[in-house]
Amino acid sequence: MLRAIFPLMGGLMTMILSLAAAACLTVATASAVKEPPERNVPAAHLQTDKEIQDAVVKGLLANPEVSAAGIHVVVLDRVVTLTGFVRTNSAKKMADRVARAVPGVRAVRNKLVVRSPAR
Repeated sequence: MLRAIFPLMGGLMTMILSLAAAACLTVATASAVKEPPERNVPAAHLQTDKEIQDAVVKGLLANPEVSAAGIHVVVLDRVVTLTGFVRTNSAKKMADRVARAVPGVRAVRNKLVVRSPAR
């Protein structure tokens, strides 16, 4: 019908309709693409480094096997680094387990040193 009204603009109309259809297809395709969650961690577990640090410290304080007073916790890009001193090897392992149990932690670098108390 448009070609009957505008006989000289038929080629131009066809081109405009083709471009409009292509634009709609591009928008529909782009909106259907979903980004995967970062490093396959469920979205509910993605936390800031500060939130992870607070959760690790809280977990260490709540654990009677670990004396959190001698442990320093640093988190960078969801990687927890534990430094300082603990009294036993089992306390060192427990501190590692506590840190790994926090949602959002990618890795733990356990640099704790076992040091018996001075007598």
